[in-house]
Amino acid sequence: MKIKFKIVFILMIVITFVVTSFPVYATQETTTIKVGYTLNYGTVISSTVNTQKGYGYDYLTKIFDYVGDEYELEFICCEWSDAMDMLTTGEIDILGPITKTDVGMESYLYTASDFGDNVILLSTLTSNEYQYANYDDINDSVIAVQNNNPNEYLLYEFLDEYDLEANIVYFDDNDYEKVMQENDYDFCLCSSLQTMDSLSPVAKLGTTSFYYVTDINNTELMDLIDDGMTEIEQKEYLFQEKLYLEYYDYSLLSANYVTNEEYALLQEKEMYYIGVENFDSPICYKDENGDFQGISIDGLSLIMDQADVPYTIVEITQETSSEEYDNLDFYLLANDESLGMIASDTYYSLSMVLIEPFSNENAEFNTIGTVDYLGIDETNLPYECVGETVLTFTNVTDMIDSYNDGEIDSFILTSASLNLFRNEIASLDFISTTIYKKLDLVLMFPEDYSDDLIDIFNKVIGQIDTTQLDTSLLFHSTEESNDTLLDYLEDNPWVANIAIVSILLFIALSEYGRRKTLKKVLEYDELTGLYSKHKFIKEAKKILAKGENNLYTIVTIDIDNFKYINELYGYETGSKVIQILGKCIKEDAGHALLFARHEADKFILLLRNDDENHELSFTLKNNDKLMKMFHPYIGDTYTITFSIGAYLIENTEDNLDFMIDCANIARNLGKEAVDATIHVFSKEMDVHRIKINEIVASMKQAIVNEEFILQYQPKVDMNSRVIVGGEALVRWKKGGDLIPPNDFISIFEKNGFIETLDYYVLSKTCEFIKSNPFVPKISVNISAVTIIKKQAVKNIMDTIDNYAIPYYKIDIEITETAFMENMKEIFDNVQQLRDKGISISIDDFGVGTSSLSRLKDMSVDTLKIDREFIIDCIENDRGKKIINSVILLAKSLDLEVVAEGVETKSQEEFLASLGCDIGQGYYYSRPVDGEEFIKQLEKTAE
Repeated sequence: MKIKFKIVFILMIVITFVVTSFPVYATQETTTIKVGYTLNYGTVISSTVNTQKGYGYDYLTKIFDYVGDEYELEFICCEWSDAMDMLTTGEIDILGPITKTDVGMESYLYTASDFGDNVILLSTLTSNEYQYANYDDINDSVIAVQNNNPNEYLLYEFLDEYDLEANIVYFDDNDYEKVMQENDYDFCLCSSLQTMDSLSPVAKLGTTSFYYVTDINNTELMDLIDDGMTEIEQKEYLFQEKLYLEYYDYSLLSANYVTNEEYALLQEKEMYYIGVENFDSPICYKDENGDFQGISIDGLSLIMDQADVPYTIVEITQETSSEEYDNLDFYLLANDESLGMIASDTYYSLSMVLIEPFSNENAEFNTIGTVDYLGIDETNLPYECVGETVLTFTNVTDMIDSYNDGEIDSFILTSASLNLFRNEIASLDFISTTIYKKLDLVLMFPEDYSDDLIDIFNKVIGQIDTTQLDTSLLFHSTEESNDTLLDYLEDNPWVANIAIVSILLFIALSEYGRRKTLKKVLEYDELTGLYSKHKFIKEAKKILAKGENNLYTIVTIDIDNFKYINELYGYETGSKVIQILGKCIKEDAGHALLFARHEADKFILLLRNDDENHELSFTLKNNDKLMKMFHPYIGDTYTITFSIGAYLIENTEDNLDFMIDCANIARNLGKEAVDATIHVFSKEMDVHRIKINEIVASMKQAIVNEEFILQYQPKVDMNSRVIVGGEALVRWKKGGDLIPPNDFISIFEKNGFIETLDYYVLSKTCEFIKSNPFVPKISVNISAVTIIKKQAVKNIMDTIDNYAIPYYKIDIEITETAFMENMKEIFDNVQQLRDKGISISIDDFGVGTSSLSRLKDMSVDTLKIDREFIIDCIENDRGKKIINSVILLAKSLDLEVVAEGVETKSQEEFLASLGCDIGQGYYYSRPVDGEEFIKQLEKTAE
């Protein structure tokens, strides 16, 4: 006992000496960093003569505590309208909080990580005592919105979702309470970053991440801020969450405000039956009484209590029958994909750790153990686990026994489970490393479960207090403690000393493991094992700093329409395709100085400017090898193509993010090319990029402002010359200019906004028909991006039903190329729409790569021959025969034929002689507004 005490005493002295013996250096000169902020918004919430405080104030102060003593922060209050100019002129160095936008990234540097989440809220004066459980009270109300509020579009989406009308008024004053009281407004649009005690939220409209920015040229300062944030992430766990909790109502981040109607829908069921499997503590296990316990059970209890619905737990075993499965509403943590289920939002996440022998730390593993409920197999192993074989066990005990017996080299389990099962590991000579992957606790719903109920359960999940689950995790992952522990410590004080030393050593080892894990996460991509973007930029800066101008090229690569692969084959297949592509490029572009996965399906390389660059293009253009590797996952009918962009580095001192952006611009603008040649950035592309950014920056507001207008081009019966239909064509009226669709449709298809525009056009068309019931069938273009979605049929039908117009009044036009992708989902959705009575047309026939024989496979009503196809073929006898064949085949399949782009009488006569039914083009009429379309319709009817 005396020997132990002496050892502990000596260790304590050594630790004390080390901690107190650091030298004190002379004060060095300080550099002042000027932080711009607007009062009561995110950064400083209270400013007096002697003190300042606030979320951003504390956060930035902490960052510069880590960066060094030579920096001093000065907080400068300014008007938002002046702040951006002050940042550019150098009057301030940092500004925030601010939302990241593509346009903003052209002029400013954003922090690498966000500073937190900003909840956009519809609020009212607390004195109004408004009960937000009933949104009907918002109808016909007056809502105040501050001028230039970037989140205004969320308000319109909310009103549209709940079919509400409101009078929107605008104001400039920063005093929301004053504005509300003096004008007697009902509600106002604000956010969780604003400190307004007089306001109460009534609805959550959305959540956006916020950042701080510097001038685009201030890379040194931004690097300092990013380094400080990295230090905080490593050393102060949950710093951001704790700080938010101190200054704001943290529940606003997760609240979704379930309405009374939604609660009533949940409560229509008399009893919910939930399937549960007996796993391990602390996740889900049986206690000595045979009752289920664990964090997933506690999470279920919180969810069902919040939903205020009764439930019964049903144990799932190997003997559970299919009938018993059918009676269940959902499951807890059931990872069996064969059941065909839909996962809810995550209600809690558990960290996972890799256990490996300490002496074998840097070796590659041959066999890795995992537990089946963790959902890990050979197809989705985290990059930390480089083994080729995975053994899956039903429980942790069996897995640890296998490890102790030498049957597996390493294994994965949750960190909470490690705490419980640590003593079962025979040798204490092991190291545990936190891996990037987490175990997400979710509810698993059957595939045919009500979408409305799933959405409501997700809202409920968003409202539960996860701090209770933190407590639950501690309870279930800790062995029973000694009730007389305090008495024992009083009798044995040396135990406390040992505990102190142990804690210090544990912290040191944990810090080492955390740093090691963080380095892997920051520097290596989890899916491919390649460099991350962070590592790429770090290493590229070193290379360029030592190199000369005009010696290097940045190249970016992505898969065309990668979203289709995820939609058609699932995200796991998409991940496998990315892994294969990364491996192949690395093998065939071995001359690259650096190679990394940039994000999603995008890769980035740093190359020397030599004649080897053509090899990369050749590899992707002649990709038989690649296709064969993809076939086991996507079959042999889907062809994958690539886009490649390059930026020739003229000045190695330029901002690297700018260089990457230029390569991306070239890549995106080169997507129209047939082959996979490398497209090199040019000044002309930069002009085009600015134009694209202007379009993207204003597209959402254009919907809100109804800048997209519809014109209708008549479809005319070639024999009777009577208008028998029309096509709705969208134009963008921006200011005094009318932007043609060719300038924005392709951009919207690439960024996904086309789906919003498609439904907007459909809605406006239905409104037009509703107001003019005598109007014949109107065609509406729906893009492949929209029609491939699982909810497309429901969304289209809901839109039409909202206006209560007959289904036969709508014709959906889908391009030929969309059908030619052989997308089963498109064929299925089209068939469902036809079954409802909506007609379908193949648009732009003749510009795709289909053969005439493929027409028989398309479940459509009308074939529209493309204008260019007609012009090309009508000039010679051979071409005329081709058009004749197309029309004859269409007729044999009982398809109506529409000729687009009819411009002359001779064209009409020729097409009519072949049996073409309907003509559309300038010969009959240009696209006109609704009023003129009605006039023409009435005229031909006479």
